[in-house]
Amino acid sequence: MMEADLKKSLGEYVLNMPSLPCSAAMSLEVCNNYYTSPADLVRLVSLDPVFLFRLLDLANNIYEDREQLIYNPARAIVLLGLNTVKNQVVSAINNCSLVNSNKKKDSFDAASFWKHSLSTGIFSREIAVKRNLSKEDAEIFFTAGFLHDINKIPCKQKLPAGCSLSSLEWLKSPIGDAINYHDKPEAYSGNYKDAVYTVFLASYFTENLEVNSPSGSNKKKIPSVIYESLCINLDIFDEIKDNVLNEVREAEKFLKPAHHREY
Repeated sequence: MMEADLKKSLGEYVLNMPSLPCSAAMSLEVCNNYYTSPADLVRLVSLDPVFLFRLLDLANNIYEDREQLIYNPARAIVLLGLNTVKNQVVSAINNCSLVNSNKKKDSFDAASFWKHSLSTGIFSREIAVKRNLSKEDAEIFFTAGFLHDINKIPCKQKLPAGCSLSSLEWLKSPIGDAINYHDKPEAYSGNYKDAVYTVFLASYFTENLEVNSPSGSNKKKIPSVIYESLCINLDIFDEIKDNVLNEVREAEKFLKPAHHREY
């Protein structure tokens, strides 16, 4: 496929990615409010992986000549402007056609996907903080964790054979490598092992969060290289899990439309 055709196909795919139903109602409330602040939009975008992915894709395409990757939603919103971001959010909501029904064995459970993605993002950031990494690295790790399963979201638009989201230029980064290798970290030999290993571990912790144990019922084993490379041990799970649970609960409250919230 020619580079121009590939870029067009990827662009159309990203534009057709649907938002998650769990955030749609609150998103419309925020976008239809004349007094919505940049802080409101930052929080909204930071709580929906599709909003965040589309926003970062747009910002990195428009400002592709910048030397540094735009990974921070606040920075992207400043560069793009409130109205552009609102239009992106509404567009994603209009694409929303996900099925969330337990009646179908192969259906996409949007609520579980959202909770897993957010928990993985928060775990990734908390692990980075515990390791005394910079605030910038911690936020990159959050984004990598939050977007690690973005390929699993059903989309009406199909990518051509042999084409994947990893072909996007801005995903040739810690974020893209975490998306591609978080489930097979031992196969990774690139330059962003910190991000890939952290997201793998964060996803592992998330899968066992409900059983309140880092080993829980998860049959997947943690390669010894993960702990050795990150210089941490299983104790970190107990040290940060309450922070993760609290942030997820706060996010759930925020995404409820005003007339559904409990005070």
